Amino acid sequence: MPSGIGGPPNQVRPNVQGLVGNGPFPPQHPGARPGFPPTSVPGYRTQQIRPVQGQSGGPPPSTGISRPQMGAPTPMYGPPSSQIGQMPPTSNIQQIRPGMRPPMTNIQQHPGFTGGMPNRPPLANGPQQAGIGSPMRMGLSPVSMAPSYPGSQPPTGPPQSRMGVPPVGTGPTRATISQNNQSEIPQQSDGLPVPYHGQGQYSHQVGMQLTPGLTPNNSEPTSQRSSRTPSPMNNSQTFDALEGQFTPAPLGEQAKPMTPPLSQEIQGRGTPPKQPPYSQPGPPPNVKSPVYGPPPTGMPQRPGPPSGPSQNYSMGTGPPSGPTNFKPGPPTGPLNYNVQPRGPQPGPTQNMYQPPGPPSGPQNYGMPPTSGQYGQPPPPPTGYQPPSSGPNTMQPRPGYPPSSQGLPPQQQMYGQPGSQQQGDGYGTGQYNNMPNIGGMSLTNDSRVVNLLQEKQLIPADGIENPKIKLHNDFKKVNCSPDILRCTLTSIPQTSSLLNKSRLPLGILIHPFKDLSQLPVIQSNVIVRCRSCRTYINPFVYFVDQRRWKCNLCYRVNELPEEFNFDPVTKTYGEPQRRPEIKSATIEFIAPSEYMLRPPQPAVYLYLLDVSFNAIETGYLNTFCQTLLDELDKIPSDSRTQIGFLCYDCALYFFNLEENLSQPQMMIVSDVDDVFLPCPDNLLVNLQESKEMVSDLLNQLPTLFEHNRETGSALGAALQAAYKLIHTTGGRVTVVQTVLPTIGPGGLESREDPNQRTTKNVTNLGPATDFYKKLALDCSAQQVAVDLFMLNGQYADISSISCISKYSGGCIHYFPSFHCVKNPSLTEKFETDLRRYLTRKIGFEAVMRIRCTKGLSIHTFHGNFFVRSTDLLSLPNINPDAGFGMQMSIEDSLTENSVVCFQAALLYTSSKGERRIRVHTMCLPVTNQLSEIYAGADQQAIIGLLAKMGADRSVTASLPDAREAMLNASVDSLSAFGSTLPSSQRVGSLPICYSLRLLPMLISAMCKFTAFRFGTTTRLDDRVFAMQQCKSLPIQYLIQSIYPHLYPIHKLGETSVMAKNNTEIPQTIRLHLSSANIDRQGVYLLDAYDHMYFYVGSAVGDQFCQDVLDVPNFMSIPEGMIDLPELENPTSENVRAFVNYLLDNRPNGSTFYVVREDSKLRMEFFQYMVEDRTESSMSYYEFLQHLQKQVKS
Repeated sequence: MPSGIGGPPNQVRPNVQGLVGNGPFPPQHPGARPGFPPTSVPGYRTQQIRPVQGQSGGPPPSTGISRPQMGAPTPMYGPPSSQIGQMPPTSNIQQIRPGMRPPMTNIQQHPGFTGGMPNRPPLANGPQQAGIGSPMRMGLSPVSMAPSYPGSQPPTGPPQSRMGVPPVGTGPTRATISQNNQSEIPQQSDGLPVPYHGQGQYSHQVGMQLTPGLTPNNSEPTSQRSSRTPSPMNNSQTFDALEGQFTPAPLGEQAKPMTPPLSQEIQGRGTPPKQPPYSQPGPPPNVKSPVYGPPPTGMPQRPGPPSGPSQNYSMGTGPPSGPTNFKPGPPTGPLNYNVQPRGPQPGPTQNMYQPPGPPSGPQNYGMPPTSGQYGQPPPPPTGYQPPSSGPNTMQPRPGYPPSSQGLPPQQQMYGQPGSQQQGDGYGTGQYNNMPNIGGMSLTNDSRVVNLLQEKQLIPADGIENPKIKLHNDFKKVNCSPDILRCTLTSIPQTSSLLNKSRLPLGILIHPFKDLSQLPVIQSNVIVRCRSCRTYINPFVYFVDQRRWKCNLCYRVNELPEEFNFDPVTKTYGEPQRRPEIKSATIEFIAPSEYMLRPPQPAVYLYLLDVSFNAIETGYLNTFCQTLLDELDKIPSDSRTQIGFLCYDCALYFFNLEENLSQPQMMIVSDVDDVFLPCPDNLLVNLQESKEMVSDLLNQLPTLFEHNRETGSALGAALQAAYKLIHTTGGRVTVVQTVLPTIGPGGLESREDPNQRTTKNVTNLGPATDFYKKLALDCSAQQVAVDLFMLNGQYADISSISCISKYSGGCIHYFPSFHCVKNPSLTEKFETDLRRYLTRKIGFEAVMRIRCTKGLSIHTFHGNFFVRSTDLLSLPNINPDAGFGMQMSIEDSLTENSVVCFQAALLYTSSKGERRIRVHTMCLPVTNQLSEIYAGADQQAIIGLLAKMGADRSVTASLPDAREAMLNASVDSLSAFGSTLPSSQRVGSLPICYSLRLLPMLISAMCKFTAFRFGTTTRLDDRVFAMQQCKSLPIQYLIQSIYPHLYPIHKLGETSVMAKNNTEIPQTIRLHLSSANIDRQGVYLLDAYDHMYFYVGSAVGDQFCQDVLDVPNFMSIPEGMIDLPELENPTSENVRAFVNYLLDNRPNGSTFYVVREDSKLRMEFFQYMVEDRTESSMSYYEFLQHLQKQVKS
């Protein structure tokens, strides 16, 4: 740790392990980066900073650099603190310039610092690192050490290969968005260090190679991420904070999991019916975010069955010993759909408990139930083979989107090497291979739509989500599509069938979404599979009351006695009554086994641009006042810390110690060699220093109101922020208004307006790797950086956004922000800021996605850092962040009737609790191409294509991305058309009903800001739109690509919605075509971030009077940004409808009343994406072009 920064310098950072992981992944680097200077250099002086009392102010003395004037009747900065009274007083505020650094005699030193540098022991396995970073950990084994970048020491553990992706098939060359494109392999830029032994992935935007041979285990290297509090665990203990609850069983025991004999009847999972237990789960209890506690300590002992081979359990997870009187009933739930891994079948286990069958009828021990026995549906025909390739066979062209074949299997999905899994005899064959999920047909509405004839494709009540064809009991407990959804709701059995469909396979997830009902479990034991670490969920099987079968890897696991306790009724009963079995979304309060140190406190650091341009926008008043209003609502507890740092061409630090009478400001003008001017009190406890924080926020706007500095040292400010916060982690909020040109990370303008006419858009990637390097350091130390861009001119968001993209932050963009000239945008900024300050937040988070054997995830999209092939590092997680993953089918799913996906998010709440939020989704498997098309989710496909297109635009070119989107339409139409008779294809453009909107949405996406051509698109606007494609949840992304258009003059003609005892009139949705705009009508265009209230020139005077409070159309003022509150039914209905739309989104929207003859008219009509533009075809022309491509 650098000298002068709070905390004992030689304090050993606690040994904290990787938060999530099945397989070993390299440890994090300690954050030491060459080029960051030590903060104390002998021979420098420091001076106490305080203002002249009673002086009217003036700029502080400087060397030819303009400084903010300090003119204020009441001086803001009081006398110096007694703690630093040794510093000589000055007559006014002075700068800390080069040559004026604090000498060691004036800085409160800590033991272990000599000569301006801390005494640090050499690294155990590598050279000593220079520069800033966390203190070196001592007393650790070589495996536990956290090395720096590659070259400091060789990696330990199994190597992770970076093999190339096999090339796609041969055929005509054309642009595509491929799931295994060689060009998507991450390319390391020169000199850019890769953390975690050089085996971490740089970009979450590119295809990643899966590593064969790595197996799930619980002994991963520890992470260096820690707080200042020593770990409560012994360093030698290797626990995985998300994956590990206990030490895994020895290899021999895991290789032979407890298996029931063939004669035993297998119980299905399900909701408890009204009669016998062990049945099927129902909907979650009607409670709002219930918290279920553990059972009482005096729990009755329910003895278990005699066990076979003993299992190695620890930490209270093993089954209780003793006999049992348990007598299960017949299996009355849904069908058991899971399949055991292939391998030799072990013989019947000795002394295995066998539950009796139903008392009535002949017993059929040793055989699976016959058709209709115990309510079982008939089995599938034996010897069934998928249909062979017929007339619908397509040779996969080297285009979009072949699945990633040939990739090695995913790490965590398989058992230990050499382990022998359960054989074919149990859970396979007639008993397990059930057709059509309980007799229900998987076929959705498979009507064929001729796109050349169908004009009204959007239903009046909006685009519907596809219905997943599962058993009703599964439907009740399946994950909400707003949280987790797949591009295909019927999964192909084989990769060849997926290729034949020419549709992309992937999932979109909104893991931290705000939920009105979320069951919360507080238990000493979290039940998980001992092989693949899956959390118990509604889709597992209960073999009996003591065992359950994993729905991902099919291992049979012991069930802890505590799981039989029902936290709702406070009684002991069936495990199916547990909330974990009755809800696909659940949150656990993690026990102590899931943390090796106390959770980090909530730390908030605000970096505010105070350059001349920033002051001119007036944002500082709005920001300070909003933060002041919401100070008590910020997610916090008694440990929460807060700090502020302002910057222009210098850095302004603020001492907010609670004992001071006024805040103190310290100016550091050496931005090329950043250091912290005082060791403590730059970050203070929010509760203890709330009065000082309020005082600072009240006076900040006037403090810098006369600043004339135009430069911006954003890079230096971020380096200083990292030094302030890296010991604990937290959130850094940056407000930037200009292009940073001063100090580290300085940029130059790369936008040439004359080049907007060209189709080959350049400079979509970063100009420097400075912000990416710093983001990787921040990610390793659990620091996330959020950006608020308020620039009126080009600010190179493509470069600056890397600091948020790779640290798990978020980006907000307010182009041409000005408090006076753009009041609607100012109102949106205030609304978004309030939401940002008060929304839920998770710190030091990690997320892992698991899926059924045979499936693998190979590419991720969003703002995070990929720590391993399936582990996402998220220093912060917020409720507005969305993610996407591309998938491939590695092994045949012929023996499966369903597959499952599970997302586990481990995070620290703002209250200091370690929590795990788990989402599980179940989907059917099919071998019919028609069922794949019928279950396709066209909105999810567009969401995934948008993410892939944003990557392709950067790695290849914008025209290449657009061509790949076009080819996605051609491929899907060609593949579906090949399944139809030739007579049905002649003179038409047929497509499945479930995909009828796909060409229209692709056409709209080509006109979206991220991908359109033309002279009106600024580079920063385009880059931010690409960021939205990567991180927006799917429902908001689709609304941005294809906005909603409502005829307000028809409000209430169709239906009325009741909400909170208030009736809200509804209206239909229209296609985005100017042909639907009538001069006599009034229309509302909702594009998520923007709303336009369009008034036709022939609108009636009565409407103008009732809604706009003007006598007629010509009296509507220019620049009207809200609707007046008038007491008449028409006004109340219109405002209720608009407010209803605004309430259904997390952030605010700009609102403009647009007259037909106003200058905003063209802005409104640019959203009519079905019309022809300067560089794009109309929707009908697009369809004709597709028809020609399909025929060719």
